[in-house]
Amino acid sequence: MIHTEHTKDDILFHDVPNEFIAIVGHKERALTLPKNAIVLGSTEKCPYHSFKLKDKNFYAFQYHPEMDKIDFTARLDRYCKKYPFDEKFNGIQSLKDQVKEISTEHSNGLLEKFIKRILLKDQ
Repeated sequence: MIHTEHTKDDILFHDVPNEFIAIVGHKERALTLPKNAIVLGSTEKCPYHSFKLKDKNFYAFQYHPEMDKIDFTARLDRYCKKYPFDEKFNGIQSLKDQVKEISTEHSNGLLEKFIKRILLKDQ
């Protein structure tokens, strides 16, 4: 995930590194955004990985900020059981082997920051 210049002053993203790992598991993605949307993060394959609506605390993600390594490994286990293990799905096992090396702390932290900084800020 790579941030845009709009994150430096954003209440949710200002202290998240410019580049971080996020788990993506979608085949579909938004190709256009509402006119009042501000793009916050993108990748080469998905130009709108995160965005918010201007002057509103409405955020959208096209990745899984709720998913950590344990959840991702469990999902990969389900895929390995669901599909016959052949050359096509050999990459799933390879991916499982690499999961232990990744850190999703910045992606996972966004939900807690949203609750603390936006939902609970006035309480």
